[in-house]
Amino acid sequence: MREVHIKKKQDLYFEWRHFQLEEAKNTDGLNMKIWDKKDLTVTKSLLASVCAESAKLQGKILFERFHFELLNARHNSYPRLQLNDFNELLNIAIDVGLDKKKFINDFNNIQMLKNVEKDHNIAVEKYGVFGTPTLVFENNKSVFIKTFIPKNMKDSILFFDYLIKIFRDMPFVGELKRPQPPWPKGVNK
Repeated sequence: MREVHIKKKQDLYFEWRHFQLEEAKNTDGLNMKIWDKKDLTVTKSLLASVCAESAKLQGKILFERFHFELLNARHNSYPRLQLNDFNELLNIAIDVGLDKKKFINDFNNIQMLKNVEKDHNIAVEKYGVFGTPTLVFENNKSVFIKTFIPKNMKDSILFFDYLIKIFRDMPFVGELKRPQPPWPKGVNK
């Protein structure tokens, strides 16, 4: 998405929102909602979402740097970034230029957690989100995507253009799925 975001910045508006898969999979009504937990490190990714909300308060450019570095550290690094380790997330914040004191202060503001919960609830109730990544277009059509990262920018842009054409502009398409369990049989990373 970073390549698409950079290349199409003039044509597209990107707004990252939160969805907590752990909460969505919580089907036992007796379990406490993840928003009610006192220790965010016991959740799988809620801590990272609250950190992202804190980064937003330092401006769009710094938030985007934080967010893309967080995604990079999670998906392209070894070992993978643990999304419930505050010290690792704080190091990313500092590395991308966020003000450490402000970041920590904002992180401790309960409103950041409430913002994440609100995003999650809107995602589920309004758009039917069940997993990530899910894109929501300006016409309120949404699509969940399971893919590998294309090898070059040209393929990234082409894929995104096709995705928009199919899932934004053709509302009669409900779902596409490549049936070849186990995923992704025969596909090279």
